[in-house]
Parts: sequence; C-alpha cells; structure tokens
Amino acid sequence: MKSDKKRVKKLVYVLLIISVLLVSVILIDRVLPFIFVTRLRNTIEITSDGDFVKYDFPGNGSKDNPIVIADLEIGTKNRRIRKAYQLIEISNTSYHVIIENCCLIGGATAISVGSLRGGSITIRNNSFIGVEHYTGPGCEGYFTTLFFEIWIASNINVANNTFEGRSWGMIFAEVYNSSFSDNTVSTEHRNIGLEIHKCRNLIIEKNLVEGIGISDSDYLNITDNVISGNRPGLLIGKVYYIFVARNTFLNCTNYAIKLYSESMFVEIFHNSFLDNNIDGVSQAFDSGISNIWFSSLYLEGNFWSDLGGNLNYTIDGSAGSIDLYPLSSPK
Repeated sequence: MKSDKKRVKKLVYVLLIISVLLVSVILIDRVLPFIFVTRLRNTIEITSDGDFVKYDFPGNGSKDNPIVIADLEIGTKNRRIRKAYQLIEISNTSYHVIIENCCLIGGATAISVGSLRGGSITIRNNSFIGVEHYTGPGCEGYFTTLFFEIWIASNINVANNTFEGRSWGMIFAEVYNSSFSDNTVSTEHRNIGLEIHKCRNLIIEKNLVEGIGISDSDYLNITDNVISGNRPGLLIGKVYYIFVARNTFLNCTNYAIKLYSESMFVEIFHNSFLDNNIDGVSQAFDSGISNIWFSSLYLEGNFWSDLGGNLNYTIDGSAGSIDLYPLSSPK
C-alpha cells in the first residue's frame, strides 16, 4: 500500500513539473518573447557609395565591373526577434550593383532599394522566404515581411527569383525603365503579389504571380505571365497606355482583370481567361475610358473559358466594353 502511495506521489510531482514547464514555455513565447530573441549581425546597410568599402564586395561599381553581392544567406526563421529589420538596404548610391544567388529569410523587408542617384540594381537568382516575426508586447507586435520595396529608382532588373512564405508581397514605387521577369511569387497571405505605384516604362513578363496591382502609372507592358489564385488577378487604376497580352489568368476568385474608372487606353488581347470569378457573369470588369479588349490590328481578342456559343464576350462594368473577336482556343 505504501509503495502505491509513493508511486502516486511521484506521478503527481512529475505532472506538476511538466505543467510548470509548459506554462513557462507559453509565457516565454507569448508574454516575454524578448528574453529569447535573435539578434541579427549579418545584415547589409548601404546608404552611400562609400559604405561599400565596409563589406569588401568584388567590383568597383562601374557598368563594366559592377559590385556583386552573392552567395550569402541572410536572416532568420526564428519568429522572436529584437526589432524589425531589413536584410539588405541600398540607397543614395550611383553604383551598378548585382545581388545574386542569395537566400534571404524573413525581415520586415528583405531588400530595400531607394533614392538612387544613377547606376543600376540587378536582383537575380535569389530565394526569398517570408517569415512572420513577433517582437514582443508593447513593441511592433506581429508584422510580416515585404520581399522587397524599390522606390525612386530606375534601371532595376528583378529576374529569376523565387518568393515564398509569409509576406505581403513586394512594391515598386516611382520606378522607371525597369523590369520584373521570370520570377515565381507565392504569398501565404493571398495578398497582391506585386504592387506598382507611380511607375513608368516597366516590363512585367514571364512571371508566376498571385495578383498584380497597378496605380498612377503609364507605359507598362504586362506579357506572358501566369496570374492565379488571388482575389482579383490584375487590378488597374488611374493608368494610361498599359499593354496586357499573352497572359494566363487562372482560378482567380474575383475578376481576373479589374479596370477602375481612371484607367485609360489599356489594350488587352491574346490573353487566356480560365475559370475566374466563377460565381459571377463575367471574368473581367471595366469602368475605365477608351480601353480595348481586342487587337485593332489583328482583329483578335482573348480566350474566355465561359464563352459558350456566343460570338462576342461582354465585360462587366460601366464602360460597356465587349471583346468583339474572342478566340476559340488559347493563343
């Protein structure tokens, strides 16, 4: 009998210890995360041409011999960090710079580029992994990474990168004469993958992306992309002379393309619209001015999976737009 009481007593002690440990872990993780945090030491901060000397990267910054930031792993998957941070910041420089073959993990922003004074920035063959961090009560709280933000810049080339994980996507703001091509973008937030604001002369091509939003921009070419799985596929507001061709819009849960009232002279043809906005009447929406949903040169429009036996395709919206020459099969 005494032996049984001892066993029960030991069992109670073990359960009590386990309970205390579990409560401690929860408190540390949710209430006192600042006790165990990751302090990052390998971030890169360039705010002038002279800052490149600190890092001893190859290249001198000329067009023929650009500075190369390559083959680095920067960041952390640990969700408890001391403060918000940027993995790579480049601003106020006139140099030509290449960022390639790097793995960029987490951060408030993985790459921030802005206020350039010339030169060029190429971001290619990198992998970006978004992480939702927690900085503790009374601080920033939860925040989610931007894969990159590029602002007040020109001659930016973003190519052959993969973007995945917890993120709100990426932003081009006041960017000119630049390109975003051959990238794969998947955001767990199901948010717009790429936002474009106040930009001119951009090429957006051959990407796999979950949504693109464009505002206050003109002279953009959006071609040969696959846009899928987002609420709207392509949002266009207050733009002029946008060319949208040979894209595939697939399984967008809202309109595949939505043109707002201040969009003008948008030309849309040779695209494939496959099973978008399936609870609605049309896969696209247009309330803009003088937008055209077919090629006036070739007299060819777009492929619509719900065309049925109709001879043309009606677009929702106050513009009263019609694709007069829908295609019988994807182009």
